[in-house]
Amino acid sequence: MRKSTSLMLAFSLLLGGIAAPARAQDELSDYSVRALIMQKIMVSVRQWSETTPESEEARKALPGLTEMNDSVRAFFTEYKPGGVILFANNADGTITTLRLISAMQETVTSAGAPAMLVAIDQEGGYVTRLSQGTSTAGNMALGALGDEKSARESAEIIGEELKALGFSVDFAPSLDVNCNPLNPIINVRSFGKSPSEVSRLGLAFMSGLSGAGIVPAVKHFPGHGDTTTDSHSELPLVGKSYDEIEKTELPPFQAAIDAGAKMIMTAHIQYPALDDTKAVSALTGESITIPATLSRKIITELLREKMGFDGVVITDAMDMDAIAAHFGVGEAMIRAFTAGVDIALMPVSIVCPDDIEKLEAAIQEVEGAVEDGRLTREALEASVRRIMKLKEESGAAKYSQPDISIALSTVASKKHREIERETAAQSACIIANDGMLPLKLGEGKTLLLIAAYANEITSMRFGVNRLMREGKIPNIKITEYVYKGKAELDDELLSLIDGADAVILDSEISSVARLRAGSWQSDIPLAIIDNLNGSKTPYCCVSIHLPQDAALLTSARALIAVFNPSGMSDLALGDDTYAYGANLPAAMDVIFGAAQARGKLPVTIYALDENRDIDMTKALYPRGYSAK
Repeated sequence: MRKSTSLMLAFSLLLGGIAAPARAQDELSDYSVRALIMQKIMVSVRQWSETTPESEEARKALPGLTEMNDSVRAFFTEYKPGGVILFANNADGTITTLRLISAMQETVTSAGAPAMLVAIDQEGGYVTRLSQGTSTAGNMALGALGDEKSARESAEIIGEELKALGFSVDFAPSLDVNCNPLNPIINVRSFGKSPSEVSRLGLAFMSGLSGAGIVPAVKHFPGHGDTTTDSHSELPLVGKSYDEIEKTELPPFQAAIDAGAKMIMTAHIQYPALDDTKAVSALTGESITIPATLSRKIITELLREKMGFDGVVITDAMDMDAIAAHFGVGEAMIRAFTAGVDIALMPVSIVCPDDIEKLEAAIQEVEGAVEDGRLTREALEASVRRIMKLKEESGAAKYSQPDISIALSTVASKKHREIERETAAQSACIIANDGMLPLKLGEGKTLLLIAAYANEITSMRFGVNRLMREGKIPNIKITEYVYKGKAELDDELLSLIDGADAVILDSEISSVARLRAGSWQSDIPLAIIDNLNGSKTPYCCVSIHLPQDAALLTSARALIAVFNPSGMSDLALGDDTYAYGANLPAAMDVIFGAAQARGKLPVTIYALDENRDIDMTKALYPRGYSAK
């Protein structure tokens, strides 16, 4: 059987396509309840082991699934899911990714099922899954630039590269309004603080993806921008009034619906003002407010009936603790489907045979809910018709093997890289410049690069070397220092500073908790700036992650924000198709005057109190600020 399957795949690849069965367009009366349920499940197999990992750490350490094996092929053949999501573990190179998607599609369609929706979280910037490709600048950088054309071009780049690999859905853009600086998960993934700006740039991004043939799945409805906890590990709550939610969180989603959005992802967040229905937590035994993903009032009554959305609703990952820990897999799926959700995204993260058994048990629970009338077949069919309609309209119903030569010429193309670099540089925001910028260094002078992590040093060095190679700055000497985990300025760093003719320092503060005294992420950059302020050495500090760190670094004589902490592996230096964060290398263009920063703060930066906690009554730098 395995030999026959391999021959079928080889033959289909030679023909250049895999034809989906006509069944994708058939009526659903001949579908079993289980077949209907499976069309409503999007699975993930980001890693694989034939045995059960002994611990969560061992589970995370498993190698990524980058090619089909007999066990995974048997899973897809038996279960025939309606969709699959790929992660960085799967997307190990252009050809590898293309072939993995093709093998998955061939397996499902050969088993007599419709072709799958193939999805990925390729938001751009900080959330980039492809190991090869163009990362683009990211949402908050686009928000700082405020240019619809740039947002559309960035999305077109992402869409063209995904389409060339065989993807059909991108879980992007994030339409979350970043109105809370304490938010630990959205942060630079948002276009900014203004609902109207998030709407405007989000629609441009949607247009770019759609124009490239990719379905944008906007997220996270009703909004994840005002949470103070991460739904991967906890169940967040937004305690706003309905009026506040209607003014801030909902407008970008309403704009997307009005513009013809076909897919919306839900948020695992409690919104008592929208639905205060209670359920008993399986984790604590206490009564809790049900999250939006499981709420009929939010999904059906608000999203579908009041806001007019008639497309496909997909959950955020159902294996997150916000859902799985409180409700269990099967019960969560039943609640989501009765709420009006169409697709349950990865109810179980499958990495071994035991996980398949967990999924099987959950499916049987859903089948039982149909038998006892909690779910109806009519509702399942109506939902699957929406899914089939999306597949038909997007072209996903008839999967065709992508052309490898087109994929190789599209992914990380020279044109895409040039747009990425230009956008990343222009989106930088100059927050302070006391005559330091642009830095001027003569031939043979020494530049010291200081960063929190080694991959950020690689990014900075790459950017400087690129400028020298292009003849935009003289040939200079580069020295480097990584301050991760340091408690104080050591003799090595002090010696490097003394020997430098200029210094570029990055600030990689990942959360508001890291702003406080005692954190190396904030204490070391502050100490370095204090040292440099006592000398005549020109320098620039680059904020690469939490924009709020500008309130900590007010003593910096030159400070720019680039809104993306992604660094670069040394692998990228020998492979110009490698995906890397473009923002930090582009910051070097701005610092040396090779590009002009046009960015303005897309969020408000608040002052810090004596404990370095955010004081939201005092705006230090308002939204729209730049030092120019």
